Amino acid sequence: MGNTFQLKTEEGRVALEGVSVDFESHTMKLVGQSVRQNQPFKRSLKNVKSVLDTTCGLAKDSFFMLNLGCKVTALERHPLIYELVVDGVSRAKKNAKLSVLFENFHLILGDAREYMQSMKEKGQRIDAVYVDPMYPPKDTSALPKKEMQILRSVLAHESHREEEIKELIQLGLEVSDVSVVLKRPVWAEPPLKPMASFEGKMVRYDVYKKS
Repeated sequence: MGNTFQLKTEEGRVALEGVSVDFESHTMKLVGQSVRQNQPFKRSLKNVKSVLDTTCGLAKDSFFMLNLGCKVTALERHPLIYELVVDGVSRAKKNAKLSVLFENFHLILGDAREYMQSMKEKGQRIDAVYVDPMYPPKDTSALPKKEMQILRSVLAHESHREEEIKELIQLGLEVSDVSVVLKRPVWAEPPLKPMASFEGKMVRYDVYKKS
């Protein structure tokens, strides 16, 4: 795979190296329905009605938040990934059931730190800020799923450094009324000490609140 990536239209969908965003797929529907039973994820967003997803990616976690009844503002800084999500949302809005969910979804192309700084200056607030950074892969013999391989290739120079993650948490605390939630692999140490953690099999949700 080269270093130049281009979007293509495949079977009516915008795709990047064969990867597209499809909220109508059987898998996404099942996960969306079952997320209400995903206790770590759900518990990390307790008492939250509005979320700023600072690291949208392919918008899977944003979709899960919508299924929990949250209003979601999602930020994606890479234009190609952003266009994949725009296309996925456009097709989802043609589905009667999904269109209701996506009435509560607002996607923005931009940097999360700049956006939260602007929120802070304008006195704007949100219930929770959600951070799901791109981490360096852990040494393992198992290859990640194709979607993750593509994301890692496209975002090769944009993996979140620890200092940037800390900055996202700290800015998030300044604009959130309930909490900042950091999604982290179970093996990764938290960059800052959380007030609470909810652990699943593969990932952990660290919750931060103003002291």
